[in-house]
Amino acid sequence: MVRLNKSKLKEIELNKLYTQLDKSLSGLSVDKVDMFLRELLGPEERMMLAKRIAIIVMLTHGYSFYRIADTLKVGLATASRLSKNLETGCYDNLLKLLRKNKTDYTALLNILENILSAGGIMPSRGGLDRYRGIPR
Repeated sequence: MVRLNKSKLKEIELNKLYTQLDKSLSGLSVDKVDMFLRELLGPEERMMLAKRIAIIVMLTHGYSFYRIADTLKVGLATASRLSKNLETGCYDNLLKLLRKNKTDYTALLNILENILSAGGIMPSRGGLDRYRGIPR
């Protein structure tokens, strides 16, 4: 759970902090980003970010709010809120970045497929063939 101080930074100061964070991350390799995020974020914050990305991907593949909430152990309200943001184009750039690297995107889809099939115990919903429609 994120806890914020009630006294807020001025908008200009906050924008400077965001810019510095962007610059800090932009020049890092994948390994360095992992190290950076592990040191900067707590386990709950990293999990929250990973789940948000997974929710967005699942929404783009047509999963219901209930299925997403049940699979990723998130609230229906969270899935609904992210769906509304997705519909308004809030995640267009994120999805472009995710889809840019087909190998990583397919790996993410495989992880979600594995979770959805109860770790391989349940039958897959079509295996990798169901991802043939991913825009290139």
